[in-house]
Amino acid sequence: MTHPYCLTEEIRLEDDFLNFRGQSTGKAPSTDWCTFSLAAMFQDRFASYIVLWLATLGVVTLGAPPSFAWTNFDSNWAGPVYNSNAGTFKSVTGTFTVPTPSAPPDGSPDVQYAATAWVGIDGNSCKRALLQTGVNFYVQDGRVSYGAWSEWFPATQRFFHDITFATGDEVKLTVNATSTTSGRAVIENLATGQTVTRKLTSSSALFLQDAECIVGDFKRDGSLVPFSNFGSVAFTNAEATTSEGATEGPSDASFILDIQQNNKVLTSVTKSRTGAIINYV
Repeated sequence: MTHPYCLTEEIRLEDDFLNFRGQSTGKAPSTDWCTFSLAAMFQDRFASYIVLWLATLGVVTLGAPPSFAWTNFDSNWAGPVYNSNAGTFKSVTGTFTVPTPSAPPDGSPDVQYAATAWVGIDGNSCKRALLQTGVNFYVQDGRVSYGAWSEWFPATQRFFHDITFATGDEVKLTVNATSTTSGRAVIENLATGQTVTRKLTSSSALFLQDAECIVGDFKRDGSLVPFSNFGSVAFTNAEATTSEGATEGPSDASFILDIQQNNKVLTSVTKSRTGAIINYV
């Protein structure tokens, strides 16, 4: 499927800095915001019936209640997605180690390749709003660079210029929705002690229905940028917090997304109780 939101980026040179401006755009789903929620609910219930049937036959033994997360394919998102009723999620956080991106096996030194790691609220079931923050990875002819950003779709993306990254830095990403129309994005470089924070507001209200930790592709000039080989990104201490104060880890995710482009699967996601590993394959 084509995900409803793809990060879009425009680049312009100004005052010796690469300044970035972008927004999430893409093909919206043909049905209303509840479609994915109902589909995920049906899939989980159907899978539960299968396990219970197998248990009655003695094929499996039931211990703790099983957790199901179906894998779907997407053009630009890879990672665990939590989905629940509207008003459920108020924050999501995850920590990862900055990778060294490289060109894909058939890559050209004349082409810039990129990927991005981010956490967000909504954007999957709720098609009108997405609160997110993350770090982009760029590589061209062996030269690597990074850029930190936040966004509340449909407003344009804004980059941070007061934080830097190097390969191997441990970075913590957090978004918090203080209401359906206000929130905060925080990026912490735990290796350098640098932290940037931005308050965001929007007239496009969140449903607070989805939360996600994603490694993905994004758009530039209306098309997905050439996807870099990011190696492996492991989100640790990843969790979504509900409005009631409960926390959910990746093993509680409603489904897993892997990236597929041009009929080729480019990622592989594995998850645990407190983390998710997204590998380039």
